[in-house]
Amino acid sequence: MRLQITSTPRETLVWALSVAAAAKLRRMLTVAGHLVLDADTWELDTRGQIPEGERDSFDAARILNVEIGADANVSLTALRDVGYELVWHPWQQRPPRKVWGVTVKMPSATPFPTPGATHFGLKLRGGTKYGLRLTREKYALINKRTSMPLDRERDPGLWEATADPFEDADHRLYTEGGASEYARMSCRTSISTRRTSPRSTTTSSRRRSRRR
Repeated sequence: MRLQITSTPRETLVWALSVAAAAKLRRMLTVAGHLVLDADTWELDTRGQIPEGERDSFDAARILNVEIGADANVSLTALRDVGYELVWHPWQQRPPRKVWGVTVKMPSATPFPTPGATHFGLKLRGGTKYGLRLTREKYALINKRTSMPLDRERDPGLWEATADPFEDADHRLYTEGGASEYARMSCRTSISTRRTSPRSTTTSSRRRSRRR
């Protein structure tokens, strides 16, 4: 089984595939007398190692902090000796060949899979890039290439009036700002739709009736 690693001068994080797998690793290391701490995002945040829009991928329940130096060395060595494959996490900046004296492999072209889930009795396969957790950042992933290009010859005035969001002369690629604005508009539209849906209105009416 693969375990992913991120390392900084202050901490060494071991990323398991699932919460259950992380709990098993914690028990194994703790029983052996190795130091295991809870993981948090502070150090990675401080060093700018969390890519924009990927914060929700940090699930502290499946990540272990095995500290640094000799503590990290004995924990990583123990994991390797029982058959775990140590691979650098994609967030690791300039990954070296070793960390605290233990060899860590470079990530392969195949992404580290995220665990699946059961939704209304149906088993869902785990994703490999965005995972299964729907968040505001992942709800509207905007492709910078427009799917509705305008015809310049048909309406020159509209063509000129809508030039600002585009970065190219053909008005095919949005700027980063233009793409971000469309993402915000999509999220606002989704929130407004949920708040004004008939089901939401009915539920609110029932709650008011019960209070009376």
